[in-house]
Amino acid sequence: MFIRRLTQTLHHHLRPNLRPTSRTRSKNLSIALAVGVSTLSAATLTIHADADPAARHAQWPWFNAQAKNHPTNTSETSNNFIADAAEKVMDSVVNILMETEVQDSWFSKKTVCSRGSGFFITADGKVLTNAHVVEDHSVGSKITVTTSDGLEYEAFIHAVDFLSDLAVLTVIPDNTDLDALWKPVKLGSTKPMRAGDWVVSIGNPFGLQNTVTVGIVSSQRRKSVEIGRTDSRVEYFQTDCIIHSGSSGGPLVNIHGEVIGINTMRADSEGISFAIKVDHSLDMINQLLHLGKIVRPWIGVGMVSLNPYVWQQLRLQTPIEQLPQTDAGVLITSIAKDSPADKAGIREGDVIIQVNDAPIESASKMIGLQIDTPVSLILRRNELQEGSTFKSVDIHVLIFPQEYPTA
Repeated sequence: MFIRRLTQTLHHHLRPNLRPTSRTRSKNLSIALAVGVSTLSAATLTIHADADPAARHAQWPWFNAQAKNHPTNTSETSNNFIADAAEKVMDSVVNILMETEVQDSWFSKKTVCSRGSGFFITADGKVLTNAHVVEDHSVGSKITVTTSDGLEYEAFIHAVDFLSDLAVLTVIPDNTDLDALWKPVKLGSTKPMRAGDWVVSIGNPFGLQNTVTVGIVSSQRRKSVEIGRTDSRVEYFQTDCIIHSGSSGGPLVNIHGEVIGINTMRADSEGISFAIKVDHSLDMINQLLHLGKIVRPWIGVGMVSLNPYVWQQLRLQTPIEQLPQTDAGVLITSIAKDSPADKAGIREGDVIIQVNDAPIESASKMIGLQIDTPVSLILRRNELQEGSTFKSVDIHVLIFPQEYPTA
């Protein structure tokens, strides 16, 4: 369907800030990749899209509950507010280098390197970064974390989730520094942030450590579906901070030195970049830390929000018999085989217009479904002979299986 080409076009213009490089080496690199996974009864977990942020933040000592009371006008701060903000978080930012050795020819091996950034979220060495920074890891990969003072440590992947593009690494202290404690960042609230507010980005573009750039919030809220990430379930800041390859996973900081986002991607042209909103992702980060994975609701569909603009784009390139007969609702773009949606008879091209007797206008509302519960859907479907028809479907929400790329 055209909607796939539409989302692919958006993906083409958005780049993760990661540039893999390679060099030939004869030395054999080997390190076991450890992924810690704990278990929890799935039946006890529910996911609420609109849960109270204050309640979720209570368990995080590094969350600043009073951030909403900060003045946002820079005239109330020092003239060096950018340097002051960067200084507060600089010691917590790290450079991440992942090296993976692959066979280049019969007699030599090539080491493929990728770089990114991250920051400490616990004093015992847990580092938060983007999942795509460690996307190409394998059993033979070596991860090196370099702190702001230039010290290097080995690290391993504690947990990774590509759907949210979040990963947690564990830094291993060396034998002379077994009791090392690292400085975790302080988390700020995204609520008081406005379009036009100053923000500071810190990272390691092209391996240039401790690089600081500054910009403004261009948009306080960008949903993943707005930027072509129909497989993602996070919210973003749009900023004009200059970020480049190697900046992925670095912190986006407010003028008080509190982390409010994770720099994640940029557009082809300068002046447009995106950062995952951290406090909106606390539930997911908490699950990565304690479960080793993110437990989320799943019915097995790819979807996109319909609106008049998307409908007009579809109309230009879609045969009339395949064109949705409504410009509001949630358009189904793909179905996972043997998923709840597949078994319920949902088809590509169907439009969800009601969930549990309530109208639905945004795909983001689907993440509020509760796990292990039945859901009643009203679909609008194009039939070749009957025209547009309405279908009532009952579906059972399951736990998202890690092997499926759709939600």
